[in-house]
Amino acid sequence: EIRTTANLQHPHILPLFDSGEAASFLYYVMPYVEGETLRDRIDREKQLPVDDAVAIGRKVGSALDYAHRQGLIHRDIKPANLLTTGGTDVRISDFGTALLADSELTQVIDAVGTPSYMSPEQIDGQEVTQQADIYSLGVVMYQLLTGKLPFAGNNQYELVRKINKEPPIPLDSVRTDIPPAIQDVVYRCLQKKARNRYPTWAQMARDLAGIHEQLELSSTAVSDTRKFNILKSLHFFRNFTDVE
Repeated sequence: EIRTTANLQHPHILPLFDSGEAASFLYYVMPYVEGETLRDRIDREKQLPVDDAVAIGRKVGSALDYAHRQGLIHRDIKPANLLTTGGTDVRISDFGTALLADSELTQVIDAVGTPSYMSPEQIDGQEVTQQADIYSLGVVMYQLLTGKLPFAGNNQYELVRKINKEPPIPLDSVRTDIPPAIQDVVYRCLQKKARNRYPTWAQMARDLAGIHEQLELSSTAVSDTRKFNILKSLHFFRNFTDVE
């Protein structure tokens, strides 16, 4: 995890400050996030505002896109690994199960992660790509919107069977005010076959950006996403990357 996280510099990824060894114990230092996990927030609020869920999805997707371009697949995206200080501020933590491409390090490539958030190919121990993280983010967005998971079982066998074979519980049967465009994004992320999901993070981000603009038309608040887009349109920032 130290080797993996040390090279990641993104506003929505928890950074690594330092690491070393003392008295035969390996340690690393990361910033303290004074807040909670998204798991805690879901437990408290049950269902997040729709625009918050969309904004969080965009930010996590941006961070995972950046990580993928560094050769990483997280493999354990879930609310408990997403830290927040409130609102839509979010940071990805725990790269302990990440798969690092082109590495000579010994890595576990069998099924790792949390079953409820794992894609069918990940559960089956098949090769995983960025589409596995896209699937997991779809589960997270489903849970942010509804307070529930898209698949539920009385035991792990039943859960795995539903993930592999059955469609998710319809979003509008759990919450009636989710716009169809958002439902389409979540359902595309949750496709059984990786090839039927978003082929890139950029395409998913484009769809979420369009949805977010529509949501803001009916809101008097100015979101982080809108501020970001306004700043990015200024001439001064024309050569800056999204991460910068």
